[in-house]
Amino acid sequence: MIEESKKWYEIIFEHWTQIVFILGSIGVVFTAIMNWFYKKKEIRFSRLQENKIIEIKDFYKSYFNLETEIKKYYFQVEFGAHSEEIFNEIRSKISIATLDFEFHLRVVRLFMNDNQIELVEKLSKKIEEVRKNASLFLIYKNQPERKTYSEKLTETGEKIIPVELPELLKKLEDELKKDII
Repeated sequence: MIEESKKWYEIIFEHWTQIVFILGSIGVVFTAIMNWFYKKKEIRFSRLQENKIIEIKDFYKSYFNLETEIKKYYFQVEFGAHSEEIFNEIRSKISIATLDFEFHLRVVRLFMNDNQIELVEKLSKKIEEVRKNASLFLIYKNQPERKTYSEKLTETGEKIIPVELPELLKKLEDELKKDII
């Protein structure tokens, strides 16, 4: 007797439990592998976000430290009549705060997009402008050019410190919030 060949659907009907088991096993293995890859990427992303937040926090600390020292210097120049020793001490603190700020600025730039970097650079330039205006006034306070530097110092006290620095900081905060949320 010649055995008749079985049709494909008869084979499926006959061995459907084994076929379902094999397909299910393949699905479970595939799902486990995909979950492992996604978990790995999620952990890497969450660590990156965590590092970004830590660096932004350190950047803000260094910024506020520098801003405080610059304001002290400005107010000493504008309103104080103190010895050169006090100004040298303040300048020393500004130098240390500036180095700390520049370091954190460079590190935090690694985590920022171009728009955020532009805002940080503007903020840095404004801080430098305040420091420069106060220093130039102090240098030229007894010179004929005093009026020019006095006007710049007045602009610093009336416009840059109370208006422009907070505006730039607010814009930067809004940009950074977009990334975190």
